[in-house]
Amino acid sequence: MDIADALNSIQNGVNALDIAVDIDESLQSDSSFDSGSHSLISGPITSSDQGTKNKKHTLDIDTLTSELRSKKVILVLHHEENEDLKALCKMLIYNLKHHCLEGYKILDVDKCVDDRNFATVAQEIYDKSHQILVVLSEDYSRQVVTPGTLSGDLSDVSAILRIKRILHAQTNVECIKNGMKNRRFKIVRLKGTPDSLRPNGWASNTLCYLFPEHYTDLCRSLFNVKQAGRLVNS
Repeated sequence: MDIADALNSIQNGVNALDIAVDIDESLQSDSSFDSGSHSLISGPITSSDQGTKNKKHTLDIDTLTSELRSKKVILVLHHEENEDLKALCKMLIYNLKHHCLEGYKILDVDKCVDDRNFATVAQEIYDKSHQILVVLSEDYSRQVVTPGTLSGDLSDVSAILRIKRILHAQTNVECIKNGMKNRRFKIVRLKGTPDSLRPNGWASNTLCYLFPEHYTDLCRSLFNVKQAGRLVNS
């Protein structure tokens, strides 16, 4: 990493920290998203804690707690609004789960947190994940990464999107704290996404895999193996 890249990473880390603090304060003051005192360490969230409304997604806290302790969890951080991008990301996650080796766990951010869950749960998932895989798309760049969308009025932004922004911002913060060393982040770019959208900081200085073209290479890197499976249809 040259001096210019290092300075960019430092500035990104400072900006990311400010963003994370601003969004976290917004979450804390949002009555519809009570972070409370629940965590995976203090104990499971019961059905009464979660409430009875919006039962579309159910997070099995007990299972997740066990997996975070016993498996190498790979958290997939993504955001798509375009239907074609959604289909590509769905194919990616399906294949990662299909080829996931014993001892590993693929965790889709959309399946582990939603409007009913708590910020502390999302934070613990991030902290305890073995690797973080960022799935870059135009939607992810615009809604999660771009500084102009990360501050200001967040009243119309969903809790899950705010959580994604916090988690992405923290990847830069973590890289700064580790002396500009990327210890657990990987990035994959969905086909059709310009490489110019790669975020500054660690993501611009890390090998970027194109999906689906470089899927096998991505698997080799994630699972630390020489041989990896080929794409299958979902």
